[in-house]
Amino acid sequence: MKPDFYGWNVVGAAFTALFVVYSIQFSFGTFVDDIVDDTGWSETRLQLIFAVYIFTYSSLSAVTGALTDRVGPRRVVAVGAGATDCRVHHLGYRPEPVDRLPRPRRGRPVRDERVMGSV
Repeated sequence: MKPDFYGWNVVGAAFTALFVVYSIQFSFGTFVDDIVDDTGWSETRLQLIFAVYIFTYSSLSAVTGALTDRVGPRRVVAVGAGATDCRVHHLGYRPEPVDRLPRPRRGRPVRDERVMGSV
């Protein structure tokens, strides 16, 4: 009896994962108007931030690809996860007080009940 071939299962799982991740990542434009309404930032500022993110993401893909070929994916993912963890940890140490953070305009709550439900 021939052993089962799981290659197509791997291809299907990878396709599904990439489809979901990139669909979420590139749906940013759908939410720009709501983010502008909630924060009061300009649409230009938000789009510039996203453009810098995409440029950095695209530019570093060649570097991370070469590193993955050289040292292996486990080490590259571990370093990336560690860097992300450090950045998220340092977000808690904002130098400005919370009072200076952007406020929603027109008295709209940041947690919209249409999305979050009543809390």
